Amino acid sequence: MMLKKLMALLLLSLSGITFADECSVPMHSSIDLRWVMGVNVFEGTLHLSGCSGQFVVRFFNAKSKTTETVIQTMTFQDTKLGLIIMGSAPIDGRTKKPLSSYPPDNFIFRRNVDGSWEITNCDTRKVCASVDILAVRENDNKSALKDIGTESLVKIIQDYPSEYLLIDARAENDYDKGHIPTAVSGKKLPKDKSKLLIFYCSNEECALSAAKAAKEAGYENVFTYAIGVAGWQKAGQKLVVTKPKVLLSIRSNVYNDKVYVDGKYQGSTRLDLWLAPGLHSVKVEKDGYSIYEEQIDLQKKSRLIAKLHRQKHQNNRPANDIIGTDKLLEFIRGAHSDYVLIDAREEKEYKEGHIPTAISIPFSQFESNKDRLPKDKNIVLIFYCWHETCKLSTQSAQAARQMGYQNVISYLLGVKGWEAAGYRLAKNLRF
Repeated sequence: MMLKKLMALLLLSLSGITFADECSVPMHSSIDLRWVMGVNVFEGTLHLSGCSGQFVVRFFNAKSKTTETVIQTMTFQDTKLGLIIMGSAPIDGRTKKPLSSYPPDNFIFRRNVDGSWEITNCDTRKVCASVDILAVRENDNKSALKDIGTESLVKIIQDYPSEYLLIDARAENDYDKGHIPTAVSGKKLPKDKSKLLIFYCSNEECALSAAKAAKEAGYENVFTYAIGVAGWQKAGQKLVVTKPKVLLSIRSNVYNDKVYVDGKYQGSTRLDLWLAPGLHSVKVEKDGYSIYEEQIDLQKKSRLIAKLHRQKHQNNRPANDIIGTDKLLEFIRGAHSDYVLIDAREEKEYKEGHIPTAISIPFSQFESNKDRLPKDKNIVLIFYCWHETCKLSTQSAQAARQMGYQNVISYLLGVKGWEAAGYRLAKNLRF
């Protein structure tokens, strides 16, 4: 029944299928085949090199009572129907002349669950036969990729636990829903280029793509398990399901900090991380501030707010924070919330041109205008004036710190630095 279905599929493909200029699964091997059509027994060797090859067929001609040899050019392509290899331009192996009496051979290769192949040959007269594989020989080609079946993979997992790396090339969410035992998720490869690597995915093309990338990176022993998760399950094998991850939100009262989770650097707040349920250690630090550390149980809590306190220098004065134009631009564009930008120059100078979003609190009037500062002492205050030698911004910043503000920053480049970076000033605006 299966043979009839394969024949029907192949005949359908011969009538309408088209092939791309390049195949997506280049092959480098020689395959010895045998099949029977009528009273004739045919044997041939299929030499595959890249996406094309040559097929040398031998059979006994009852009329001439001699063994004849036919040579054909073969091209192939992997399709939804299977791997189709099509012959053309048969010639006599002895005279090298075209042989119109021999119809070209066309093969369809379909993979079974156990990794073996089922092959059918249909010539252009639509006469079909089942084909046996006598032998397969890998060509001496380092770029060739090898595929393994379920039985071989099970044996490797059971008998050689430390000799291989099984890599799931699917998305991490798919990996979590169910993966082959011992498999790892992701594209990170080991340093040892001689390590045995086995790639699988949701389909053969995906597995081959990942394996090719490893080959191109210099890895020597690269295999695919092309039938992937579906083939593993069809063979009666079980998948491993990873526990669903929990979203941990980490916030802090400072900007440009460093966050470590379980000893690994994760970035700066604000952070949202997907982590396995259970206990995790979180550390948040920033130069000039005390270190915040907490162990959090994600089954009970999924949000952490770290509060860091400014450390004092030996002279009992807090450290001064300075930012450049790029960092200031991040604040203005909304990358960091809860900040106030303050122009420490005289109000007349502010009206003539100031950095966008800034308010005017001249240092000369700081005491009388300090009620314009936010009540929340953790909000970021950014002071600026004319340029690097202008002291108004640093003097205002020091006054704000003495009032108890925890996050005080100076943009020392000031108005001149802002314009030098190619940005415009706002004029005649009141905030």
